Amino acid sequence: MEIRLNDHFMELFNRSQDVSAATGGCFDITVGPLVKAWGFWKKKGLDLNQKQVDSILAFVGYHKVRLVNTDKGRKLLKEHPETMLDFNAIAQGYTVDVVADYFKGKALNDYLIEIGGEVRASGIKEGSANWVVGIEKPAGNSDAAQVIQEKVELKNKSLATSGSSRKYFIKDGIKYSHTIDPSTGYPVQHSLLSVTVMADDCTAADAYATAFMVMGMEKARDFLKLHPGMEAYFIYSDSAGNLLHYKTANFITSK
Repeated sequence: MEIRLNDHFMELFNRSQDVSAATGGCFDITVGPLVKAWGFWKKKGLDLNQKQVDSILAFVGYHKVRLVNTDKGRKLLKEHPETMLDFNAIAQGYTVDVVADYFKGKALNDYLIEIGGEVRASGIKEGSANWVVGIEKPAGNSDAAQVIQEKVELKNKSLATSGSSRKYFIKDGIKYSHTIDPSTGYPVQHSLLSVTVMADDCTAADAYATAFMVMGMEKARDFLKLHPGMEAYFIYSDSAGNLLHYKTANFITSK
């Protein structure tokens, strides 16, 4: 069966591949089967051995899928039929941008759009004040009430957060994040609890927030130094379990 790819699919695919290439594969839309295999969708961990992980990794890799031109339009080619695409880590941000484009087409310039926690602000709110959004403090567990860590004034910027405090499982006393490293096939294990990215568009903010969670804070900070135009706010824990934060120079928080 020939499947016709629409413009939204192709835009999401191309933006995803761009972020994958820029981050050396830390962001990867083919990683979904690993997330499912580890059991996060059931909210409990499964026992995966190295052989099982490797069997899935064989079909994971952004370089194993591509778009090609045919006489019937664009077509998706997969190196392995078993490879699956999952836009979960970018689709919400992209949807925010789609709504923003719709508003622009209607000559609406002052708005705040939020979908699934991803935010884009334009202009000002009623009363000539900037839009203000909150960054959530990492929760102690998945059912904990939301607590604001910082407030951020937004004007013509987007904000997206990726974190591990509400989606995880604990096995043998070890907390496993739902964020999977596409290079190893295993959940990431480092001190970074959440990262909030500020960018011009929400698609980029959403995707890079996920990529930075995979990288960890030090590599993400190095990446940001070489890629101006994005700012980030990191929340991490020290060896004693204390919450600490780091923000890039132009990430301005509001009291």
